[in-house]
Amino acid sequence: MRNVFLAGIIFLFCACASVRETSTQQALQAIVTDSLTRKFEMQKKGIDFYASGYNDEWVLEIGFDKIVKFSSPKNDKKFEVNIQTLGEGLKGSDATYQVANGDGELTIIMKTKDKPFADKDALPFDVSISFKDLKSTKEQVFTGEGEFYGAIRLHDIWVLEQINGEKIDIAPDMQRPYMEIHLDKSQVMGNLGCNTFTSDVYFGREQINFSQLMSTKVACPILNLEQRFAKIVSTKTFNYRFDSLQLILENEMDNLIFRKTD
Repeated sequence: MRNVFLAGIIFLFCACASVRETSTQQALQAIVTDSLTRKFEMQKKGIDFYASGYNDEWVLEIGFDKIVKFSSPKNDKKFEVNIQTLGEGLKGSDATYQVANGDGELTIIMKTKDKPFADKDALPFDVSISFKDLKSTKEQVFTGEGEFYGAIRLHDIWVLEQINGEKIDIAPDMQRPYMEIHLDKSQVMGNLGCNTFTSDVYFGREQINFSQLMSTKVACPILNLEQRFAKIVSTKTFNYRFDSLQLILENEMDNLIFRKTD
């Protein structure tokens, strides 16, 4: 009888532990899902850049329409200005923006972290904001982190057409290289020709940055094309632009042209 009682206690303990573990996993998954949903919803609303303090004591939003919004409820600060030429003349994502309206001056400093792919929970840019109140002449400095979201048009499937001006000819029975850009997951997945691949990505002001490509290792009759494509993209940064249904990725070394597909 005693053994039966002990077995029951052990069963209940294990069951409770299993429920706690399941609940924890579900809670973590809900947090991840909410984060991805929030990110994609902000992309659809036209938010180009978002940053916040480490304890959410302030928030910064920069839209594709060049509207800058900064607020800090804790410090009773709210700032909004429409600058049509925001960032004009600046190259790359690491930059300093200075904007002003009748209430104050805002200096925004963005700098890419040394290892932006190292921490999945961290945002890729360190952000420092200096707010100068023109009425009181007081200046406050806020620090945190942020991320660019990338143009909503990137969220699609893109088939490779050209590498450095050379048209890609593929036999009818072969898979043409392609990539799927998932803005909500900050991830790219696709096919190099025979092997599938994945890569994490983060976005700059007008750039897309790829992490190390991870791919399968099956034999491939177009191995040279696979290796060439993978080498060009892996751990590289490209400026991106659109031309009708084409996506053009280019940097100082290479130029890739993709076409939108269903």
